[in-house]
Amino acid sequence: MNNEVERMIEALEVPGTRLRTALLLVPGSMLHKFEDIAALIKATPEDIVQKALDSVPEGSHYVNLSAERIEQWLDAISQRNTGSLRALVVNLDLLLTGVDSKERQQVWLFVRDSMPYRRRLLLIAMPEDAKQLLPPSLEEWQTAGRCARWR
Repeated sequence: MNNEVERMIEALEVPGTRLRTALLLVPGSMLHKFEDIAALIKATPEDIVQKALDSVPEGSHYVNLSAERIEQWLDAISQRNTGSLRALVVNLDLLLTGVDSKERQQVWLFVRDSMPYRRRLLLIAMPEDAKQLLPPSLEEWQTAGRCARWR
């Protein structure tokens, strides 16, 4: 784990920290190693696509995908009582490709501002080269110390 990631995690784990959600920008060539990354940062890997698949009603072949549903799945992961107090959310990029840009922005605003005092630290792994899927206000995330690059 690099110093930038370590400092970000330490800052988010200070007792009383209101918002404990952050972005972990990962090179595309390393995304398939999410379990190794999770182990290095002592986090439980959480595949949000699996949450989406688990929500498919019996007999259906489609996920009801919307910003609200994605927010519900992220919130459920952040409140889960099992696993590490750190969660590494993977494959959010796949879900974000299924909603329009307005809904993507809604999801990012929710993650940035609307999940106070959650049980778990939520680190969202995103491919660093997927610029169209990243928050439009990435600089704000970086300035707030809630975005780091995996190296």
